[in-house]
Amino acid sequence: SDVALGFVVLRHIQAQRKLLARREALQQPNITSIRSNPGTSLLFRRALETNNDSVGSHLESGERTLSGSDEAYQTFSRSLLTQSNPDDYATLEEGARFARHQLAAYTWILYFYEYPLTGLMRLFGRCLKAKLACSKTENSLIERRDSYERCAMNSDVEEGGSAINDVDEMNREHIVGDNFLHIHEETMLAHAGLNRSDIAYASFESGFYETPYFIVIDREWKSIVVSIRGSLTLEDCVVDVLLDPSPLDALGEKYGFDGTEQYCHGGVLECTNWLHADLMKHKILEKLLLGPNAEYSDYTLRIVGHS
Repeated sequence: SDVALGFVVLRHIQAQRKLLARREALQQPNITSIRSNPGTSLLFRRALETNNDSVGSHLESGERTLSGSDEAYQTFSRSLLTQSNPDDYATLEEGARFARHQLAAYTWILYFYEYPLTGLMRLFGRCLKAKLACSKTENSLIERRDSYERCAMNSDVEEGGSAINDVDEMNREHIVGDNFLHIHEETMLAHAGLNRSDIAYASFESGFYETPYFIVIDREWKSIVVSIRGSLTLEDCVVDVLLDPSPLDALGEKYGFDGTEQYCHGGVLECTNWLHADLMKHKILEKLLLGPNAEYSDYTLRIVGHS
């Protein structure tokens, strides 16, 4: 309890010092013009030194550092995004759209966080409805396959066999690692605001290097979106602490970039290698966007995620 109380007191002292330093910075004459401009925001960053003369050598033109307390901060301004600016509005709209895809990778955990009281009933209703719809679709596919089998037996064997393969391809599972009620799929769709037909591939399997991700077709924004989930499980935490830097020389030679004296977080690199291998295995991006006969060749590839 004494150690915990000491940390609380230390945090309070640090916050007080920071407040005093920022309050002093706000009293300077050059701050008034910045604060009066509605298109800019006044921000602070910690100075490298507590002595004004030594800190001043690190500042850009027009910036000043003031320190009357033990803390020293630089003041600087930054332009703000505004809805009145068409370019800024487009940037905000784009960020809001693809942030939904990024957050959707957290599936049911984020869903219960968003709906702590009604989430269970909402999710049960969505899963039940989806299960009934899937049963009807499966029955329809079985009927079509039986019809094509009869066609193959009675008349055109080649045409019937080709049709059977097409139905089997439609019925092949393109979602990996979900449960019986399709909870991951339903919550993912609810977050992203997409239809089931927009899912090209989804892998919800999680391991030390297996990272859940999905590929969806965003028709409104004409984009193929690859969304990669960030750290969530105990295995993810283990990967995060694999901090040893891995050289990128061999990887650069393999994929055609200069990896000389370049390094990467060892755990993240292993996850990236697994993800690339899984993408190459299923060839979803080639079929949708990158291949010679891609179905959505005029779309844009978007890669989103969070760690």
